[in-house]
Amino acid sequence: MYAVNAVYDGVNVKLREPVAVTGHHDVVVLFPGLIPSAPQEVKRPRSEIIGLLEGKVWMADDFNDPIDELKEYME
Repeated sequence: MYAVNAVYDGVNVKLREPVAVTGHHDVVVLFPGLIPSAPQEVKRPRSEIIGLLEGKVWMADDFNDPIDELKEYME
């Protein structure tokens, strides 16, 4: 791990000192002293609300029973 002092201007990160590293590297930017705001509640579309279709969908009691027409393929 290598730490470098830099300034973030809202768009770019500008290094305050030269870095003796070549090539492409993943970086992590930390903002010391900055407290993130509370996460915003995500409003889900009606199609994603759990239980929205409760009581509106039914399944036949014999849904999982073997189908006679497919017996020859199941053997």
